[in-house]
Amino acid sequence: MSKDLSRAIWIGGFLIVFSLICSLFLSGLDLLAFVNVLFMTSMCASMIGLVLFVVKGGAFDFFTYSCKKIVKLFSRDRVPFDSNFESAFALSESVDRSLMKSLLYSGLVLVFLSTVLAYSL
Repeated sequence: MSKDLSRAIWIGGFLIVFSLICSLFLSGLDLLAFVNVLFMTSMCASMIGLVLFVVKGGAFDFFTYSCKKIVKLFSRDRVPFDSNFESAFALSESVDRSLMKSLLYSGLVLVFLSTVLAYSL
């Protein structure tokens, strides 16, 4: 089994257990409350995965590069601009691809399953 799939299974299992515990505290043994909480937690995981996907795509690299360049320009030490400066602040390089895929996979599968469960109730 691949690393992404095993991590997605662990994240999905955690989301299911967390949703079960939260729904037990909210309304006891109610299947509809469990499905609602599962849908909301899996949507949160999917949104975090989508945000990581956008960041990993490099959408904010230019913004962070420009901000760091301006800060370096107005700093007191006036260090000359070097070529390593551009690659040192790439935000897309700091995102773990495996975590992004795992959050997306587990979140989207659980959103689908909770939607199917909600319509079957």
